[in-house]
Amino acid sequence: MSKYDGFYTFDEPVPYKSITLYPVKVKDFDIFYKCVQVLALEKNSIPDIKIISMSYLEYIYYLHDKVKGEKEIDYLILLDILLKLCMNDKESKMILKYGRNKKDKPVLEIDGKLFDELDFEEIKTIICDQNLVTLPDETVQKVVRDKMEEARKYKEGLSGNKPASFEDTMLCLIISTNMSLEQVKELSLRKFIKLLQRVDAKLHYQIYMTGQMSGMVEFKDKSILRHWMSDLEKENKNNDVMVDFNQIKGKLESKA
Repeated sequence: MSKYDGFYTFDEPVPYKSITLYPVKVKDFDIFYKCVQVLALEKNSIPDIKIISMSYLEYIYYLHDKVKGEKEIDYLILLDILLKLCMNDKESKMILKYGRNKKDKPVLEIDGKLFDELDFEEIKTIICDQNLVTLPDETVQKVVRDKMEEARKYKEGLSGNKPASFEDTMLCLIISTNMSLEQVKELSLRKFIKLLQRVDAKLHYQIYMTGQMSGMVEFKDKSILRHWMSDLEKENKNNDVMVDFNQIKGKLESKA
C-alpha cells in the first residue's frame, strides 16, 4: 500500500511539499510517453561503479553534460517537459532550474523551492505510480530481461498478434464501453489502462465460462477461470515467456 493510493484511486492530484502532481490524461499520451523515458533509464545496469553510485537525478545531469549534438537525446529537456506536463503548467509559468547546491549535490528548483535527490526519487515514484508506468526491474540482469523481451516478441509473432496502436486501443475501449472519443480523451492514463484490462478480463471470463458450462470444454488449468473482478496483477509478469529448462534440454537432446 502506498500513502498516495487514495489520490490514485480517484484520479486526484498528489501534493508533495510545495508542488502538486496531476494524473496525465489520454489526450496527452504522446508527449508523456516520449518524455517519461527519462524516468526509466537503466542506470544500475551499466557496469561502472561511478555511475551505479550516482543518484538518479545526478545521472540525468551526467547524461546532460555528455550531450554533444542535436541528434543525441538531452534527458534534461525531456525531464523539463515531463515535469511541466505533470504539474499542469500549460502556460509555462512555472520556473524550473537545474543545478547543484554548496555541497556540489544535484538539486532541482521549482518556483524558488529546492528539491534534493531524495525528493526527486519521491517525485519519480509518484509520477510512475500515478500513470501506471512500469520501470525496468534492475534486480534481474539486463541480458536476461532482453532475452525475455525477445521471447515475448517471438511469441507474439507466432500468434500473429501485432500490438495495436494507441489509436486502435482507444477505439477498442470505445467499442467495448460505448464511451465517446471525447470521454476517452479526458480519462487519466491510469484509468484508461485499467479499463482496458477489465474489459479484456471480462470478455475472456465470459468466453471461458460459456465453454465450461456447455460441457464441451474442460480446462485443466482452473486459474484460467479466475473471475474478471479479481486481482489482475500477476505474481510473475514473465511467466508468459519463461520455458522450463528441462523442456528446452529435452528438445536439444532429441535433435542431437
